[in-house]
Amino acid sequence: MRARDPRDPSDPGVTITLQGQPAETAGVRTYEGVWSFAASGQVLLEAIEPWLGAQKIATTLRVLREDSEMLHPEADHEFLASIRERSVKPGLASNDIPPIDLAPEDLSRLPGLIPVRDIRSEAPPTIEPLWDRWMVLLVLIGLLTLEWVGRKLVTLA
Repeated sequence: MRARDPRDPSDPGVTITLQGQPAETAGVRTYEGVWSFAASGQVLLEAIEPWLGAQKIATTLRVLREDSEMLHPEADHEFLASIRERSVKPGLASNDIPPIDLAPEDLSRLPGLIPVRDIRSEAPPTIEPLWDRWMVLLVLIGLLTLEWVGRKLVTLA
């Protein structure tokens, strides 16, 4: 088995030695090998066994490095705290914000502690359908009249 960069045809790649496993499942023998790729990206795996002859068996994989942030999706709280400290507006220190200490039995008080910032409009929105406009009625009657006159002139009536 060979692993190489699919974007670079001149890349010789890395040869992976496969070893057969003793257990067969439904007449299919399995092989395994160990390989370590240095960088993230696409990798083309090709079977290069001589007994395969002219058969081309290949597949493309996406490799992620172990330190990739996709492998560790949990929040980095120290980094987030440093961003907050750098982005606090002047005159408002993070210690000026009072902490909210609530016991589980006091959670019913939580909605009163959070300020309501939604916008409420007392007047309902004005909705005027298209068919209630007089201009639409005039255009519709005008088009129907034009079609009727045209049919009369061409004698299609």
